[in-house]
Amino acid sequence: SLSYEHRETVKEQSLYLLDRLDRRDTLAFGVLPSVTDYERTMDRSNSYDSRLSENYYTLTPILWWFPKMASGQWSIGQWMPVRLLDRRLHYRRGDMDTTLVHHTVLFDTGNSYAVWRSEHREGKATTQVFLAYRLSSEAPSLLNMVNIRDTSNPLVVHEGNADLRNTYTHFGNVGWQRDNPNQSWHYLSLEYRYTHNTVAMSQLYDTRTGVQTYKPYRSEEHTSE
Repeated sequence: SLSYEHRETVKEQSLYLLDRLDRRDTLAFGVLPSVTDYERTMDRSNSYDSRLSENYYTLTPILWWFPKMASGQWSIGQWMPVRLLDRRLHYRRGDMDTTLVHHTVLFDTGNSYAVWRSEHREGKATTQVFLAYRLSSEAPSLLNMVNIRDTSNPLVVHEGNADLRNTYTHFGNVGWQRDNPNQSWHYLSLEYRYTHNTVAMSQLYDTRTGVQTYKPYRSEEHTSE
């Protein structure tokens, strides 16, 4: 199958340093400063607007196969989505006015599996063996890749990281099951999960100033059970 998806995301933030307003203590009660006065106090280094345009092109080949053997039968299913991602981010903040263009190809496998089931015979135990594998991928947020230093909260600073990469998560499952005619049931399964280039948020705390600085970075993650 072939599919197409388009997304548009607009974000903006305007911050003002109102303590810098001229004549703020001389205005009559109920009288607001002019728009011009407000504009002069804008915190340009921490005010921003962004427009993100995303185009997803997805091609999904699907395979079904049911080979039969003397001792049983296999059931095999394979999904192989391939996504072409075209993204463009226009970002303005203070003296920064930049456009990031990002093209990438993401590979997934969906819930691909292979199951073997022994031939059913009256009064005999039935055995089933299954293998499953899933690959999922995700592109990093372009906002996290903009080279900025957000100090809108002076004690909690956020930075970008242009070195982020696509995240790939591998999930595997191997299992064995045996059903006996006397209604007893045995089951054994092993699962494994591995994430490559997962995005984690680092934290740096300055004991002198009390400032916490957060920055996304790449890491690895393993899980088995």
